[in-house]
Amino acid sequence: MTTTISVSVPATQDSRRRRPDIGRLLMVPFVTALLIANAARVVTTGMVDLDPVAFAGAALTAAFYALVLWAYARRSPARATSRHWPSHVAAVVASWSVFAFPLLPHGHRGQGVGIAADVFLLAGSAWSLWSLRTLGRSFSVLAQARSLVSSGPYRLVRHPLYLGEIVGAVGLALNVLSWWSIVTWTVLVGLQLYRSVYEERVLAAAIPEYGAYQSSTRRLLPGLV
Repeated sequence: MTTTISVSVPATQDSRRRRPDIGRLLMVPFVTALLIANAARVVTTGMVDLDPVAFAGAALTAAFYALVLWAYARRSPARATSRHWPSHVAAVVASWSVFAFPLLPHGHRGQGVGIAADVFLLAGSAWSLWSLRTLGRSFSVLAQARSLVSSGPYRLVRHPLYLGEIVGAVGLALNVLSWWSIVTWTVLVGLQLYRSVYEERVLAAAIPEYGAYQSSTRRLLPGLV
């Protein structure tokens, strides 16, 4: 049984350069607004004096947004883009589903759960920051192929950025601590796994050396998944 991979591949390097980067045009203004809003929240709430952990989280978030802008400003044209639109929908929903957690009904959580939530949030944010910095010019929300990245956290797993987002979302779910937060986190994990499948198909079709890298690493957890 064979599997057909639907991939859009520009004919030449010149045609890739002439084609406008729609992702950049859409994401740069949006992420800039998030960065400004995050900075304004830090200033207006005085987190430096009131809550060092919250301030650290806000600083990591601001650094992540800044890196996203840096990656979009520098990223190279895509070698190939998936034509599988459900995976694109999954990618967008997974990327922004973290904003749903504060809107969920909140349950009661003790001090220990709050500490665990902070640990997961900071660890996931720091790991995501490292992953994004390593990914650099190859960053994309949608399933696209640019270049093979196998350094930093990508030596350990093929999708460390998704892993960081999943770990950070554990902290968000613990802050809410309800059945709704568990369901939302489970859906997030499923979406990340789903999008990674189609992303790897595009990468394998466009980058010859990706197959060897794929066979020597795990998808999300070293030695497990």
